[in-house]
Amino acid sequence: MRMLGLLCAGLVLLGAACSYDEGYFNRKIKELDELAAKGSPEAREKIQSRKEALLEAFRKLPEGEGRKKQLDQLGRRARAAIGEAEQVLAADVQKKKTADKAKLKEYQKRFVGRWEGGGMKLRISPGGMVNYERRAGAGNRKINAFIAEFDWKQFKVGFMGINTTFRIDKPPYQEGGKWKMKIDGVELTRVGPGARFGTWVCPEVQGEACVGAATEFDAASLGKLHLLHITPKVPEKGQVFTVVWIVEDVGAAAAPGEIIAKTPMTYDGKDQARATHYTIHGHISLPRGWPPGSYRVEVREGEEKVVAMVKFTVVKKPAGEKPAGEKPER
Repeated sequence: MRMLGLLCAGLVLLGAACSYDEGYFNRKIKELDELAAKGSPEAREKIQSRKEALLEAFRKLPEGEGRKKQLDQLGRRARAAIGEAEQVLAADVQKKKTADKAKLKEYQKRFVGRWEGGGMKLRISPGGMVNYERRAGAGNRKINAFIAEFDWKQFKVGFMGINTTFRIDKPPYQEGGKWKMKIDGVELTRVGPGARFGTWVCPEVQGEACVGAATEFDAASLGKLHLLHITPKVPEKGQVFTVVWIVEDVGAAAAPGEIIAKTPMTYDGKDQARATHYTIHGHISLPRGWPPGSYRVEVREGEEKVVAMVKFTVVKKPAGEKPAGEKPER
């Protein structure tokens, strides 16, 4: 299909003339359709816009004298449009590869930590170091090496081409407040210190633990409240988040929907390459105390998009009665 274009390009270099007829033009239009079908919606739109411009110019070609010369010029434009379309597709493929690579990187971060279960111990560091131990009969099998390859279904650990493959039967997931995964048919649970992903409200924060997390608090003893949001999704540098504390119903003390406080924060990108999770910590205290009633606190991307929310109530408790709550696992 492209032989005529290549031949004409050679003739031009040699100083010879080359002309394009309607048949050639129609073939190039069909070729643009075929290229457009291979691309993303964005790429298709770009290629189709070039095709429509060519067709519009073709419809405006004069009849009779002068048509052949203009058709010749339009043929050259069609040939150039093919080259441009191929460049659009190449950029489209590269963009997809970059996006897929970023998704895989986020996926890999979920595996970082210490895992145990079924006689297997597996530790994966943020830098990709794997410490593996598994009971096998009367002995143990041990591996200490870096990850050589990692994809959606498996990862290979080894050095100098000598690799051990670990099959990912089920990637990390939450169940009953704990993180689990299934590797080589063995169900593992994340153990030891590590971030538990979620969103909590509590009167005290220690490290990355929301101590005394609850949905109900005693007005008599309530001072400062903390919001802790931990997510495995590490944002882009410069991403802005806003913690918003809102009244839902406190009677005559405030109007429903009134914003008590709004705190913006920007991620500086520090340690982004090594980060396995991202933590947002906000806090608030009311000098005149907390009126009994219902509230909510939201974590927003920017000013509007709500990505996490916790509702809680403040009540007057009889002396000696503690509000319902829980201390999250570390």
